[in-house]
Amino acid sequence: MKPYNHRNLKRAERIYNYRISKGRRVVENAFGIVAQRWQVLLTTMQPRPSIVRDIVCVCLHNLMRIRYPTLHNGAVDEQMTNTT
Repeated sequence: MKPYNHRNLKRAERIYNYRISKGRRVVENAFGIVAQRWQVLLTTMQPRPSIVRDIVCVCLHNLMRIRYPTLHNGAVDEQMTNTT
């Protein structure tokens, strides 16, 4: 979404620009946190899109196993190995 030009803004347009800016900061901060955790995301990935998808899935899978170990029952791992 594109913010309004900064000249002669009405109150509603200033509020809109502020909210767009705030949302963008939240997304950039979240991506920064994820990129620090998995530094492979800081560079351009050269593999095919299917390989990049697998890398992201593995990262998310590992994060879930670390954060929520009680949810892990082996069914997810079994399902993932059957689809590859």
